[in-house]
Amino acid sequence: MPRKIMIGFPEFMSIEKFNKLKLRDLTIRCEFEIFKRDFKVYKRLLTNELLSDLELRVGKETYPAHKLILAMSSPLFREIFSMQDSITSLDVTDVEPNIFYELLRYMYRGSVNDMESFAFDLFLADDKYKIWELLNKCEKTIVVNLKVTNVIHALLFCHDRHLISSKACLFNECQNFIRNNFKEVINEEACKLLVKEEPTFLSLILRDIRKCQDISKSKKVSILSPLISETSLSFLGECEFFLNNKNLSDVEIHVGGIKYAAYKLLLSLRSSVFFRMFIHQMKETLTGVVDIEDIEPEVFYEVLRFIYTNKVERIDMAKEILIVANKYEIEDLKLFCETILINKLMKENLLDYLIFSDDHEPKQLKDKCFEFLIDKLYLIEDWNECFADWSQYVAYFHPHLLLEILNKLASDYELFF
Repeated sequence: MPRKIMIGFPEFMSIEKFNKLKLRDLTIRCEFEIFKRDFKVYKRLLTNELLSDLELRVGKETYPAHKLILAMSSPLFREIFSMQDSITSLDVTDVEPNIFYELLRYMYRGSVNDMESFAFDLFLADDKYKIWELLNKCEKTIVVNLKVTNVIHALLFCHDRHLISSKACLFNECQNFIRNNFKEVINEEACKLLVKEEPTFLSLILRDIRKCQDISKSKKVSILSPLISETSLSFLGECEFFLNNKNLSDVEIHVGGIKYAAYKLLLSLRSSVFFRMFIHQMKETLTGVVDIEDIEPEVFYEVLRFIYTNKVERIDMAKEILIVANKYEIEDLKLFCETILINKLMKENLLDYLIFSDDHEPKQLKDKCFEFLIDKLYLIEDWNECFADWSQYVAYFHPHLLLEILNKLASDYELFF
């Protein structure tokens, strides 16, 4: 005899009766009817005192309203009225009157005047009042109207409203727009706002650009070596005898307790700072003594050696020598030290060299660091983890560097998605 299968129960039952059935599986079927308000019924009640039971005070404006309509539209109003059913007036302090009026208009009429102009402000206000249909319409309007000139503001808007996740439609659309219009967006002045307000977004953009299918240099960027004429080399070769020679000097330089003999003419020829010092009647000119307190003696002696011979023996001190060369405006020594550092550039010292170049302005070294980073970041997969570590540090301490890297990508490379 076939087993009888019973489907469905005609009415609710008690727990005791249900337990006696000893059912292994139970499916509960529910039917929902989507409620859509007919705005025609009460659109004429907008700011109409007819049957109003609530006064809304927004700034200097006062709007008559109806609790039932507000409660039907917003969970926040529903909660307020359930806790204070006798309330007859309500102060709204966190929304501008014209924006709140558009919220009211939507609750009563289902529409907003000039949605494109009000979308950001309404989205911001409605994040509190949770009128879901309006939130969705605002988000769609913002996405449709994303432009090169407003996408960074939209991105910051996402951050302010905590809309940063893989499920946040607006945030994802902003990322897609920036990726597809990268060169135009990154040159916008608004990108500087990210440096000040949310530098981690610059790191996210840099990571996101890596999704491009191909990257290539659009122009060759060359690193120039110091250019020294044969005449200069010949002349300086004959000057080596003068290096720290007391008998052939007219100025004494004191560095960390050590005295170096020098010749004003040679110092002035190689350094703009020394030239200005000796051309005017300054203390050093009158006394014949130059006191230098912030440089190590061995470093300064290498600078002095270069001034006289165009040579540096202690190349292990290239960074320290470059700092002095930058201070005393000895341009060819700066280039010389940059070339040494560029030849030593590697993954392990990239962050150190990049920050050093940012602090002391050796432009060619910084450019080479950017090129090295871009080539490795986009061509070698196992650099991802390394980049994540140091980009977090840079975003916190040197955020403008991330924007400079993006500018480098935009100006010197072609990206293909």
